Amino acid sequence: MQMRDAIGAVMRHRHLSFDDTHAVMRAIMTGEASDAQIGGFLIGLAMKGETAEEITAARNASARLEEMLPESRIAALPRRIAHHDCKLDNLLVDSTSR
Repeated sequence: MQMRDAIGAVMRHRHLSFDDTHAVMRAIMTGEASDAQIGGFLIGLAMKGETAEEITAARNASARLEEMLPESRIAALPRRIAHHDCKLDNLLVDSTSR
């Protein structure tokens, strides 16, 4: 799912599938999404309320990205990505359910 489609969906209070949320969070965490896109998506998500599936997908994307990158590369991720990841780590969601 493209960022603009995801932003439009959450602004219309539509829930995203696991796969769509996973793709969006991957774009955010790899730097493919702009700050404006990230802000729009997160505001829309907060406005509609996150589903358990969306939270699980976001955490799963974070964990998979961390597994794929060498530790030196993780340390070099932009500060905004690390900040989003810290918020996800505080959620008490079982990411292994998918």
